[in-house]
Amino acid sequence: MSLILGIDTSSVELSIALAAERQLIATYSRYVRNSHAEQITQAVAFMLNAHGVGADRIKHIALAIGPGSFTGLRIGIAFVKGFTCNTALKVAGVSSLQSVACASLAEDGPLTVAFDARKGTIYWARFERSNGQTKRLSPDRLTDGDQFKQHIGPEDRIIIDILGYAKSTCFDFLAESPRVLRAETSGLQRGWGCIRASQHKNTPWLLPSAIEPCYLAMPNFTKMSKASLA
Repeated sequence: MSLILGIDTSSVELSIALAAERQLIATYSRYVRNSHAEQITQAVAFMLNAHGVGADRIKHIALAIGPGSFTGLRIGIAFVKGFTCNTALKVAGVSSLQSVACASLAEDGPLTVAFDARKGTIYWARFERSNGQTKRLSPDRLTDGDQFKQHIGPEDRIIIDILGYAKSTCFDFLAESPRVLRAETSGLQRGWGCIRASQHKNTPWLLPSAIEPCYLAMPNFTKMSKASLA
């Protein structure tokens, strides 16, 4: 039986899951702000031991690679590269926004997932939920708040994550909307979402050494950076 481990450290919540093919075996999520590095090894070991699974039985890992917390993403990737050292495991790097969409229990229809990216900017992407399946409607984007507002559909359910930022205000305009779900209080199982996202037919399975964090960059910042190097 081929087992797959799902890991998401892109936010303040550490989330892992274990599945056999498309069947969920176990999932674990814990609020671990600023302590992913201390918790992830123990959490994975606990899950495997609790289900009598040796590390050698894991054949694939689905890992959230961003966008999200820079530190959290680096910790997750470092753990996976260590866990897979001297093995033949393949890793699927999946979008953190997509892992949330796939973990969502939202009703069928359009769904927007958005993270606070600081300094008035927002990571976001749109999806469509239908019969328990999640289809992507847009690429992951990083824009300012005004552009984000323009792209929200009138029927969208919206999942927001402030990534532990106590002074977050970028989603204040949604405060009274009944369509909004806050990720930190929703009980989302993002590790399971990673596994589900990895099962999309276009998801590549790579050697762990090829996995890198996906840090989105504002187009104007990219242009300025290139110009400064010229």
